[in-house]
Amino acid sequence: MFIFYPTSQDLKLLTEQRYQRDLSDSDREVLENAARKLRTYVTAGKILGLGLGLFSAFRIRRSKMQKYTAFHTQEKPLHVVFADGRIEAASGLSTVSKPSKFGHVATYTLLGLCGCAIGRDAGGFLGHMSNRKSLNQDPNLKVRVEELHQQLRAEILRKEADALDKKQDLRLSED
Repeated sequence: MFIFYPTSQDLKLLTEQRYQRDLSDSDREVLENAARKLRTYVTAGKILGLGLGLFSAFRIRRSKMQKYTAFHTQEKPLHVVFADGRIEAASGLSTVSKPSKFGHVATYTLLGLCGCAIGRDAGGFLGHMSNRKSLNQDPNLKVRVEELHQQLRAEILRKEADALDKKQDLRLSED
């Protein structure tokens, strides 16, 4: 049995109505500026993180290539002579340790994505801290926004409770 919960569109519409009705123009402007600032910090963090990730991938791959080249140019024995006099050809490790294109792609992809994720999180944290400072300057704004948030949560919970009381069944058809 599937119970009806407000969809993201319902929540967005409800939030937008509350936002327009319960906040003044100056409050909306402050919140929009805070959202814009947070987006800017997150975007800058992503770009810096991606750059640092790709730079570190470049350094790792270059280091691996230098090690491979140094090992590959060294003189290596061609045969191994055992104590019983038996002679066998020495197999080379160069085919196994040779850097591959797949390794390059994997390194750049993984470190780039990890750098992007770390940068996004760091940007979000720094943006949050910056917004916290600017929003706490006006204590009345903080109270009004918290009150609006509590009223919005209460309204959403009421809608969910109404849906549960009606026991709306949204079962998927068994095609």
